Amino acid sequence: MFNNEIMTIDDLDFDEKTVLIRVDINSPCDKKTKKIISDNRIEESSKTIIELSNISGKVIIIAHQGRKGYYDFINLSQHAKIMEKFVKKKIYFVDDIIGQKAVNAIKEMKNKEILLLDNVRFLEEETLNLSSINHSKSDLVKTLSPLIDIYVNDAFSSSHRSHASLVGFQPVVTSCIGRTMENELIALDKLTKNRNDKEIFIFGGIKVEDCLNEMKSLLSRKRIDKALVCGIFAQIFLLAKGYDIGEPSFKFLEEKKLLKFLSDIKYLLEKYEDKIDIPVDVAENINGKRNEISLDQLPSTHEIFDIGSETIKKFTKTIMNSRTICVKGPIGVYEIEEFRKGTKEILKAVSASSAFSFLGGGDMLHIIKEIDMKREDFSYVCLAGGALIAYLSGACLPVIHTMKQFKSL
Repeated sequence: MFNNEIMTIDDLDFDEKTVLIRVDINSPCDKKTKKIISDNRIEESSKTIIELSNISGKVIIIAHQGRKGYYDFINLSQHAKIMEKFVKKKIYFVDDIIGQKAVNAIKEMKNKEILLLDNVRFLEEETLNLSSINHSKSDLVKTLSPLIDIYVNDAFSSSHRSHASLVGFQPVVTSCIGRTMENELIALDKLTKNRNDKEIFIFGGIKVEDCLNEMKSLLSRKRIDKALVCGIFAQIFLLAKGYDIGEPSFKFLEEKKLLKFLSDIKYLLEKYEDKIDIPVDVAENINGKRNEISLDQLPSTHEIFDIGSETIKKFTKTIMNSRTICVKGPIGVYEIEEFRKGTKEILKAVSASSAFSFLGGGDMLHIIKEIDMKREDFSYVCLAGGALIAYLSGACLPVIHTMKQFKSL
């Protein structure tokens, strides 16, 4: 599979080594309580952590949760407790990353102990889009690299990002990929061999920038027949088409600084309008109740939380005529029962179709459980969202590129 281009756990000697593993345990959490509501990524990552704990000396874990400005931007104390359930060993947590508290905790570790440092995105330098060489000079890498022997990247879900904790260690520390990433790459390699015509991508969720970048790539490379646009992403498309979505939804987009993508979306609509399908009706939230309105009835005085029934019918027809389907993220605000309809009906249609289907996004396993569906109802369910689409679109994933570049270190 890897043609000796990427080092795996099998290629290195971990005996008595101190290992730093970058995992992706970014998990959906309740908006009010901030409590984690899905542990799928933590469970998957725990498999590599268990293996490393058995074959190495000490294991230090770094990871992120959420993004600055969003409600899920929290520390990793909950993750440590949940991880213990799967690893079946004590996971020591320190609410620090590169300060003296973290350094002391690492130096005081005993053989076979596992330590989880806090959310790396608390560091401003983490999310700078820099090269691996530049990131290797970051405080994160300069502080932790002298304390470790091997760096393991097991965060395929984040492999489309050139962040410090993802690409900064490879230039200075012997590195390899973990089992989760290895398994994802093997599965996705198989998926790409099933590519054919009548391929559609369904874009949902809240990560507008990711969706936009991957849609640009897919359309420009002629790797997509139809893009079905849902979620927050769809609201910006409606604006680009000249619809007044109403003050509540517009204000939300403004607060989240998503209106900056409006010009790019207008360009996509002008150039690829025949390839892009947007909603024909939406569901607004009136005091927790679902009310569907057509686009002619806009603007809405309430927030838009889902696509409407006519859009579901239209999208379902496209789905049934497709041969390959990729779903990235939920269709609407699935966390609220009243606005789960779009997600539920679209995923049921995907499952019922004869198409080769795959779902991507860290919360998709949780979503399909919530709507009484199973992983087996689809051809493949990937833990990644943006990384999945980037990979399938043929884009260069910074983490994979860096692992290959510094393989012989």
